[in-house]
Parts: sequence; structure tokens; C-alpha cells
Amino acid sequence: MGTTVLRRHLPNDVRVTARGYGEARPVADNDDEAGRKQNRRVTLTYHQGR
Repeated sequence: MGTTVLRRHLPNDVRVTARGYGEARPVADNDDEAGRKQNRRVTLTYHQGR
């Protein structure tokens, strides 16, 4: 599914790129649940035009 639902609500000339991170690029320590929770994230990038 990814960005399919989001794209329905954006103008046609806007592209969305979703990039998942986590264990590969942690922002917190993966040794406890709190740190793992912070590392579960997705970055959305919007591109105007074609």
C-alpha cells in the first residue's frame, strides 16, 4: 500500500517518496524498547513537478 492513499489526496504533479529506516540508521539505542520505538520511522519526501 505504501503511499497510495496519500497520493489520492495530492495534486497530480506532486510525487511522494517513502523511505523506511530503523536498524540500518538508528537515531537511538536499540538495546531497549524505548530506543527501538524511536528507530521505527519513515521519511516522506514530496517532489513538485514531473
